[in-house]
Amino acid sequence: MVEFDANLNPIDSNQPPTSFVPPRPTPPPPPPMSNFAPQQLRPNKGSGALFGLVAIVAVVMIAFVGLNQLRNSGSATNQPEGIVANADSTAYITPDVAKLTFGVSKTAATVAVVEDQLNSAITNVKTALDPFNIKDKDFQTTDFTLYPNQDFRSGVSPRTLSYTGRHTLTLTVRGLNQVDDILVAITNAGVNEINDVSFTVEDMDKTLADARSDAIKKAKEKAKQMASDAGVSLGRLVSITEYSQSPDQYYGLGGKGGGDIAPSVQPGSLQTTVNVTLTYAVS
Repeated sequence: MVEFDANLNPIDSNQPPTSFVPPRPTPPPPPPMSNFAPQQLRPNKGSGALFGLVAIVAVVMIAFVGLNQLRNSGSATNQPEGIVANADSTAYITPDVAKLTFGVSKTAATVAVVEDQLNSAITNVKTALDPFNIKDKDFQTTDFTLYPNQDFRSGVSPRTLSYTGRHTLTLTVRGLNQVDDILVAITNAGVNEINDVSFTVEDMDKTLADARSDAIKKAKEKAKQMASDAGVSLGRLVSITEYSQSPDQYYGLGGKGGGDIAPSVQPGSLQTTVNVTLTYAVS
């Protein structure tokens, strides 16, 4: 007779009986999500009061900043109180100084040859200026350049063909009747670039002072007339400002050589304008 165990498995009579193992219980299903809905937090009286205080402080700060900006913008646009009178005076001047800018340009196969040619040309220029009694301080170098002339043809590595050097000088001439003769002398000595000629006045202080005094006088008379027309009395002078223009005049020669120089350079006359603004209080 065949015997069966609790799990209905046949029992071998030659083996010991199998012990009974109870089945594991099945865990219960998780509760629905609706049971885990977040609970509403009840407001705390202390936190509400703190939030209200912070809001009040923020509003006050915003109002203070806005008021401060409004005051600043208002003060920046305010015009000065009183009477403002503006006048100018123009002075016409005969120039007594000329400044010549010119140069020597040389091209050669080597740098050494270019430098020798430039030095020789500058020496010749100085010699040509000897009859005009030019002082050393009135003859100076303003620019010196030296660069290679290279071949950049397509498919060929750049190679240097020659070198070009340029020596630019500025000459101050205090006798304007010598300008034409000096231009001829320096071009004959080797100068091949004439850039420009400018005329000015060596001492502008007295000219500007006279123009300034005249402009202030005109502005004062204008302020008095404005006060009289408005039926008020002119008070103390609050402020005064001045603006003046440079009187330099240029005679451009376009960087041309001596053969293109005009036969006579005329300095003409210069003009400088001084403008003043006076502000008076009203009394």
